[in-house]
Order: sequence, then structure tokens, then C-alpha cells
Amino acid sequence: MTERPRLNLALQGGGAHGAFTWGVLDALLADGRVDLDGICGTSAGAMNAAVLASGYLRGGREGAREALHDFWHAVSCLGMFGGAGLLREFRAMAFVSRLIDEGWLKEEYRGRLRRMYIHAVRADSALADFGVASKFNLAWPFLTTLRDRGRATAAGWLERHADAIGRRSTVDLHAEFIDPHTRGWELEESFARPSDLYPLEAVS
Repeated sequence: MTERPRLNLALQGGGAHGAFTWGVLDALLADGRVDLDGICGTSAGAMNAAVLASGYLRGGREGAREALHDFWHAVSCLGMFGGAGLLREFRAMAFVSRLIDEGWLKEEYRGRLRRMYIHAVRADSALADFGVASKFNLAWPFLTTLRDRGRATAAGWLERHADAIGRRSTVDLHAEFIDPHTRGWELEESFARPSDLYPLEAVS
């Protein structure tokens, strides 16, 4: 039996728009072509990650889908949220990739790093007709609309890029998320110099 490609997910925040991510996750879980190896997030994304993990431990893929549904239904009934971004994490990923590509790592560390292939299921066009205020709209019909758009967006993404998972990136972090004029170690002022770095473990 051929092993399915594995994904590690970083989930963005965005208040009620986290329900779009719910739809993306629901589609990935239902599709069956990929396995989820790890998941993290910020704000609403962290909540999606925790709920998915808890549901998965209880009942596998269907348990995770059910848990996400129940969570967002509860959010709609209770009403609360906020948001944040992943730019710092993207800069870190780009920084580590540069270390590998330009040979800055000490010889003894090179075998302990693995290439990370980066992908993004984008919400830009799917949510273009919603304003900022919609991030605070927790009405159940609106949340399920976001979920359905997330499902459709993820399904389309899988059709286009499923064969790239574990093989190549489908996102250029520098071109899409990081200032293209940023160079060298200016990517993140808080990073140590290459010679001071500890070895990392990164799963593609």
C-alpha cells in the first residue's frame, strides 16, 4: 500500500473567518489523499488546531470533523473572537531555507535538517466580498457559508496541487509574504548568527 503524503499545517487567525479554515480542514479530512502530521495556529487558527487534534484522538478523521462542527456551532451560540498573523513564522521558514540553500550550516548539523515544502490554501478571492466587520459576525448561517467556501477552495487546491505535497513548494514565501527587498540576515533581527544556531527538526 502506497503511503499517503503528509502535511503539517499552520493555521491563520481572523475571528469568525476561522470558519473558512474549518471548511478547508473539513475538506482535507474528508478527501483522504493526505495525512496530517502536525498542526499549529494563532488565534482562531489555534482553536481550530486544538479542536481538530482533540476530535482526531477520540474518533479519527470523522471525530475531528464532528468536533470542528460542534465547536463552531458553539462559537455561534456564545459569540466571541479576535485575530493575528503568521508573517513572523513565514520569515523563520524562509530564513532556515536560506541556511540550507546557501550552505551556512555546520557539517554536523546538515543531516539533521529536512527541507520544508510550503503550501497555502488562500482565502483572498473566496472572502473578497466580506468586509473587516464580518470577522465579528458569528451567526450560524454565516459561519456555515464560510465553511462551505473553505471546503470548495480546499477541494480545488487539492485537485491542482495534491501531487506536489512532500515534493515541492507551491508558494514562494519571499514573493508572496515577505518584502522582496529584504536580504541576508535582515529577515529577522532577533535570529542568531548562522554559527550560533542549534540544530532544528523540520518535517516536510
